[in-house]
Amino acid sequence: MKATATLDRILKAFPEEDPEGHCRYHQEVIDEIKERKKLWVEIRAHILKGSTWALLVGLVWGLWTLLKFNVTR
Repeated sequence: MKATATLDRILKAFPEEDPEGHCRYHQEVIDEIKERKKLWVEIRAHILKGSTWALLVGLVWGLWTLLKFNVTR
């Protein structure tokens, strides 16, 4: 009898007395956090690649301009 009462109290502690649903909810939250972290990693990688290409193009353009200036002078 006491074990049953304890189990009933435990079950009532969960929303709608559904511990599996409560667990699923937390798993969904965890999965969403993981997806968000993955998205930010991908965004940072994209920004880093774009910035690297912009720097490279800027350096090549600057060297080309300097070379043209020195040759035509």
